[in-house]
Amino acid sequence: MKKIGIDAGGSFLKIVYQENDAIHKKVYPNEQTTEAVNWLKWLVPDSEIAVTGGRAEELEYQFGKNIVKVPEFSAIEKGTEFIVSSEIKKPIEKYLMVMAGTGTSLFHMENGVSKRLLGTGLGGGTFVGLGSILTNEDDYGKLTCMAKKGDRSLVDLMVSDIYSDCDSPLPKDLTASNFGKAGSENKNRESLAAALANMIAENLSLLILQAVGSLKVEDVIFLGGAFYENPVLKDYTARYHQQAGITPHFPASGRWTGAIGAMLS
Repeated sequence: MKKIGIDAGGSFLKIVYQENDAIHKKVYPNEQTTEAVNWLKWLVPDSEIAVTGGRAEELEYQFGKNIVKVPEFSAIEKGTEFIVSSEIKKPIEKYLMVMAGTGTSLFHMENGVSKRLLGTGLGGGTFVGLGSILTNEDDYGKLTCMAKKGDRSLVDLMVSDIYSDCDSPLPKDLTASNFGKAGSENKNRESLAAALANMIAENLSLLILQAVGSLKVEDVIFLGGAFYENPVLKDYTARYHQQAGITPHFPASGRWTGAIGAMLS
């Protein structure tokens, strides 16, 4: 019997299953939930399925049988502990965990025990939602590719724009105003996507670094789907943390944290 864990989130269905000591992972957008359920019914018709996330009740109806529902924070705690122990190359007992999916939650983790600190609506949903308004593109992967090609300085007002001919009290590549030059004729869809990724990274980093300062931790673990296959958002976020002397970690399995935790439960 295979072990199955599902994280039914706001945008995607994240699925993991364990077979012969190997963990396999899949992702389906919510519009393909029926396809995902049919695939699981074929793959593991008699296995017990553990589900976490806001859409657990919907999945129980889709499967037509009882499923094990795991509280979301409990699944995140178990999944985080597993991922940190298996993927982070140094022992960390105390850190800030950032679960960045459609929105974002911050957790203080110490010796395997979590405490949720706060949340924000900024996350992957913001990138897709505002991105679709700005660029007429609502596919996460295509928006990410656009952001990789973009030059945010065509859209953001930079410190260098203000202190162009004199010494600046701040590094000139910092943002003076997000989208401060959005009315410029020089902007394009790629630069708008890049500026959006940076705005999300900047504001998330401000919240995170305030929490880090009060908790006196040196490591931040980024989990969830928002950073998965989004190198622009990841690079901007990593840069702001490194400038503050904080070590950011982006585990490869971070997108499946809740699903892994549900499976282990």
